Formats: sequence, structure tokens, C-alpha cells
Amino acid sequence: MTAYQRWILRNYHNKPPGPFHAIDQRIYHALSEAELPDYVWGANPTLLATYKATSEKFDTLFHHALNGGKVEIAQRDLLQAQLVTPCVRIVVASEGGRLGPVFCPDEAVSVASSPV
Repeated sequence: MTAYQRWILRNYHNKPPGPFHAIDQRIYHALSEAELPDYVWGANPTLLATYKATSEKFDTLFHHALNGGKVEIAQRDLLQAQLVTPCVRIVVASEGGRLGPVFCPDEAVSVASSPV
């Protein structure tokens, strides 16, 4: 695991639901609009579909959990934990692609560089 992958796991795993939802939606929309070649997903062709499905569920549960339902909050937290690993895999798959600034926009770190 590279330093960048560890950085993503550490920082995204510990995000509160609100900021994580904002990042997740930014990634979701960037993947929808990005024209990444098919060979990017060659090692794991189901990664994009799985991520998008989980992200859509998370978005729905995030909004339902805003009403304070304990079941929705628990499900949202579980889905948030499940979304961190696909985020790291997508970073690896799109390394050198256009998604670097999407994953860490505040820190202005590109996919090609590895933070220490």
C-alpha cells in the first residue's frame, strides 16, 4: 500500500458524515463525467458499478439520517465505512488520471504525488 493510499484511508475513514458525504458526491459526479478509458477498470471491472450503487445508497441514507432515525444513522455509518475501500481502489485505478484533485481538493494533492 502506497503512502497516498494510506493517507486516503486515514483521512476519509475518520471524516464525519457531512464532510464525507460532500467528498463522496464530488467523487461520484467526477466519475460520472470523467471519460476514463476502459483499461483503467480492467483489473476490477465491477468496481465502478459497485461504488456507484453503494454511493447512491449512502446518499439516500445520509438524507434520511438527517431526521435523526437511529436505524438510518447506523446504516449510514456502515455504508460510509464500506465506501472508503472502493475510494482507495478508484484512486489506484485512475492513477495519473483526472480524479486526483477530486479526492483531496482542500490539500491540492494530485494523484501522482504521495503526501508524507
